[in-house]
Amino acid sequence: MGNNSERTQVLQRIVETAAQLTVAKYAVLVIVTREKRILEFVPFGVTEERVAKIGERPQFRGILKIVRKTGRPLRIADVRTHPARYGIPEHHPVITSLLAVPIKLHGDTEGLLYLANKRSAREFSAADEAAVTALAEAAGIAIENSRLFQQERRRERWIEMGAEVTRLLLNPASRDEALPLVLRRIREVSRAFTGVIALVERTASEERIVFEAMDGIETDHDETVSIQLRRPSILASVIDTGAPILTTDLQDDPRYNPTPIWAALSEDVGLAMFMPLTAEGETMGVLALTWRRGSPDEAVAIEDAELMQSFADQAALALHQQRLQYDRERRGRWLEAGFGLTRLLLNDVDRDEALPMVIRRFRAVSAADYAGLITVDPADPDTAVLAVVEGLDLEATAGTRIGRRGLAARVIETRQRVVSDDLTHEPEYDPPPEWAEAISVIGLGMLIPLVVSGDVFGILYAGWRRDSPQERVGRREIDMVEAFAGQAALALQHVQSQEARARMRVLEDRDRIASDLHDVVIQRLFAVEMRLHSAAGLSTDPQVRQRIDAAIDDLDDMTREVRSTIFSLHHEEGDEASIRSQLLYEIDSARAVLGFTPRLVVRGPVDRGVSPRLRSELVPAVRDALANAAAHLSPTEVEVTVRVTGDELVLTVTDDGADIGGSPPEARVAELKTRALHLGGSFDVRSGERGNLLEWHVPLAS
Repeated sequence: MGNNSERTQVLQRIVETAAQLTVAKYAVLVIVTREKRILEFVPFGVTEERVAKIGERPQFRGILKIVRKTGRPLRIADVRTHPARYGIPEHHPVITSLLAVPIKLHGDTEGLLYLANKRSAREFSAADEAAVTALAEAAGIAIENSRLFQQERRRERWIEMGAEVTRLLLNPASRDEALPLVLRRIREVSRAFTGVIALVERTASEERIVFEAMDGIETDHDETVSIQLRRPSILASVIDTGAPILTTDLQDDPRYNPTPIWAALSEDVGLAMFMPLTAEGETMGVLALTWRRGSPDEAVAIEDAELMQSFADQAALALHQQRLQYDRERRGRWLEAGFGLTRLLLNDVDRDEALPMVIRRFRAVSAADYAGLITVDPADPDTAVLAVVEGLDLEATAGTRIGRRGLAARVIETRQRVVSDDLTHEPEYDPPPEWAEAISVIGLGMLIPLVVSGDVFGILYAGWRRDSPQERVGRREIDMVEAFAGQAALALQHVQSQEARARMRVLEDRDRIASDLHDVVIQRLFAVEMRLHSAAGLSTDPQVRQRIDAAIDDLDDMTREVRSTIFSLHHEEGDEASIRSQLLYEIDSARAVLGFTPRLVVRGPVDRGVSPRLRSELVPAVRDALANAAAHLSPTEVEVTVRVTGDELVLTVTDDGADIGGSPPEARVAELKTRALHLGGSFDVRSGERGNLLEWHVPLAS
């Protein structure tokens, strides 16, 4: 008897034989579960139409309850007069005589074989009882054999499925689809109503249940993705103890503590099993299966509970191996990303190429939804720069200077990473305002300091979308992210060192060229100019003298240009040389034009109080003012005064030369006036008996 159909046929023959031996008009065989649900109902002598009209199956009340409770046969001559005659359904044929015999399995009454209305006599005899008792025993054996056969078949199916599940879980090609497929096969074999594979995810602040696979549940609510582990609850008990829990009525179980969504999803559930997924002493999650209340599959499921737990143990081992294999692969990818980045950065790349390269490599391996680098400037303790931004359409904000505050300031000051499961709601998180909407989807976020030799020169930051699979992976790989940041920091330091060495070589070349220009070119130009002056004194021809003077003027212009070139070689754009040194250079350069060195007076905190922008305006202004003084007739004294007051920068240039007339003084220094007005300042130039005065006023806040 390999299936239910064969078992029913055998039981049908037993019922017919019993009716024939006892000459009974009606006969019924009933098999029930421990929960009193009818498993088999085999009638004889009653038409299908009558069975359908009766509707309700016999209940173990009254007479039938006595037999099931006592476990002994019962003969009644006339049921109509028996005190326990209740429990017979409406439309049931009228019963007079009755013989009821228990069907026992392992000593327990699990069914009845009863006959009614003996045709050849008023009541059933002791011989009838003996014959029917023997047939009841045969029915019990048939049922037991059928049950054992089906159990063995189910065991084979569970074993076959265990091997199949192991192959699925350990096959990298089907890893993402493995758990849903495994759960679907479990439901097919167990005939469960619903199934869930839930894995526990632990962080520093909480434990969450992540529903990796669900079958038989159709909803897209967020709570079917992951929820915080509730305590006390059945899931928490299984995870904490590593022991399975079987409950025959989930809704009435006091340990069941669902969210409203899960309560609604389980309202039709009766039997439920929660089996731990444990391997190497760690409970990774729970396999939960449920059956509809009143379903005949509940009884079979209870019988197979141990088989299901054995399968869960096997699946847990395979899942554990899958996780180890996945973790090895992920570590390999992180190591390859770090080493690959190092190899690339050891080549000839500049900083502008290196920084985006770091983030591209990082996002490729981490699957972060956005990431970037913040760089710090030791000379500016109040701000930092968003050097690289990628993801969430925030690339346009790259290069923005931001205040050094909040979490970024904490990371820089403490040299400690910041990791948050809900970054955007961290009290100290202070992103640029234009980021607010885009990063509202971010859950997990990290800020990792880039530290070399104890110094922080930047921050690697990243974020993952809330409740995404990538976020769960990122949460398990925090240490690998930090290791990658360490490798990136070393590689970037190497890039900076290369740039510093290259810059030093350039500066050395510039100094050499400047020295050559100063020691050779200017000296030769000066010697040529002296010879021309001598030649001019020997000539009496006005035209010759005029041409020689023009040549001398050209040599003076050339000398000034060479000196300017020498200065630019010594002080490249962006160099932090002091204003005093730049002013002294201009004063020294004016000697070639004036024939003497002007006097320089500096008052106030010029180097500290003048911004880079004003510095770039002041030096050309001094140069132009000295050129204006040199344009006067025979000056013997020139004084340049640079003064910084509380809120103003003042340049004053005086000389004792005579105005040669021609164009007005303002025309010769129009550029100085324009520059002063553009900076929000003022300009004045005037001549008098005591000489000439030029004043240039500019607010320090310009």
